[in-house]
Amino acid sequence: MMTLDQIRAELRDRRPGAVAAATGLHYNTVRDVRDNQEANPTYKVLAALDAYLSGKTATVSGEVAAA
Repeated sequence: MMTLDQIRAELRDRRPGAVAAATGLHYNTVRDVRDNQEANPTYKVLAALDAYLSGKTATVSGEVAAA
């Protein structure tokens, strides 16, 4: 699994709305993880973002499938 700093770096060039739609996370959650250094996301949020950024299809519900 990617670290929080790695996830933030990968999210820099992505639109939060598109990431939110693909992961099932709320737009504000994605934006907060990307922009707020004080953010403390849950494991489920990190797992959904990691799966999305790794090219897997995933949702916040925990379902993961290869893309």
